[in-house]
Amino acid sequence: MEVDITYGNITVRLGNVLSTCGTMVQPETSAGVQVISYTYGVPGTAYQVVNPIPVNDNVAITSTVATGTWLQALDSLVVLFTRTTRPNNPENPPTFLPFTGVDEALAIVVVPYGPLTGLDSVLVRPPAIGNPNNATIATIRGAPLVFDNATIGTLPAIIDLDTLPTTWGTFGNERPDIDDFLDRFGGFCGELWKGYGTASWTPFLQHPGYGRTMATQTSQGLLLAISTEDAAKRRELARRMTQWGVDLLGAFLSGRNDQVDGAHYQGRKALIVFSGHMLEAPWEDATTFCGATVFNEDEQFFTASPAWVWGWPYGYLGRTEFPTNLNAPIASWNGNVDFYLTGYFEHVCGAQMGAALAMDLLGLRTEMGVAHYGMMAQWMEGPSAPNLAAMAVRNPAFADIPWGESYSTIGGRDFARAAWEAYSDYVPEVDPPADEPN
Repeated sequence: MEVDITYGNITVRLGNVLSTCGTMVQPETSAGVQVISYTYGVPGTAYQVVNPIPVNDNVAITSTVATGTWLQALDSLVVLFTRTTRPNNPENPPTFLPFTGVDEALAIVVVPYGPLTGLDSVLVRPPAIGNPNNATIATIRGAPLVFDNATIGTLPAIIDLDTLPTTWGTFGNERPDIDDFLDRFGGFCGELWKGYGTASWTPFLQHPGYGRTMATQTSQGLLLAISTEDAAKRRELARRMTQWGVDLLGAFLSGRNDQVDGAHYQGRKALIVFSGHMLEAPWEDATTFCGATVFNEDEQFFTASPAWVWGWPYGYLGRTEFPTNLNAPIASWNGNVDFYLTGYFEHVCGAQMGAALAMDLLGLRTEMGVAHYGMMAQWMEGPSAPNLAAMAVRNPAFADIPWGESYSTIGGRDFARAAWEAYSDYVPEVDPPADEPN
């Protein structure tokens, strides 16, 4: 049969389809499925790519996949669309980066299993990013990713937004709305680029792209997923965030490698860890599964004796090529400390506090990174008064670092701080549930 797969303004008609589930399709015969047509809801320019792997900064994807093309089982098809009249979104990318990205993206994966009908809330689509000539990608695409299991069945309801020590509705501190986050994590994340291209090319109507906003969205989304908000909506939010984590997993398995440069590139690892946890999959331990040097968070935060001159054990790199020397006497801190503590530190720690807390409440502190959690705890503690004074002598701008505050570009500015204050002493349930699917 022929089916239409639609997201946003993009519709792809496929033939020789036996069953569908979201944007997964099961072929009717061993020939695969055939691309019949592409249609778009508004005027614009579209490109298509089969089995995409991440490309470098400022590389335009301009390939097309002709109608009549057959897609085999384990193949993926990604369609990118740029509207002729483009809507304004000043935060993605930030105004200092080139505005060259696409607007919308749709991802389809041809899977060898089925029937898929009626399983939209039960299955997660395999990663659309990656080529099945990669054995790991092929394995993940080759078997169902079952979301309906004991882990999602016992998704904890911990954080009560209405009792947090904050005042909702003050400037920039709107009470987070779970429906808004369902929209934010809808569809395909579309991260087919790496480096700065992640911010400037990633489809901006579907993805914040830039690290500080991505980290904020991830932090608040994770906190909402384990809140006392509506259970059905929390389950669906967890499924959508899991889907994003699975697609990001495909990118990191296919050559993406995020270095450290301020707040850029952060906010991805937590989604991969979360997706592995929710799917009871081995990439819950994302560092072991993907490599110790591919995630921004693994390189940004580290353990040393000491990492800071006054004895803190968890360090902050700042930038891969120009690391900070926070273990040196304050008077001899290098210029990298000046730049990255005053320009980015708030965006790094303030935006990631929620993710660190959520990972801890899910029993995933080790998988997310002990140094990641430890640096957030140090951010909340802040330096002693004498050390703060010595920092201000070294550089007066250090006095303006807002220790202990959370950061957000999407509202809910105080959400993560308030949640940390209320729940950082909460002891999570660490015993894994039974692994039988429902």
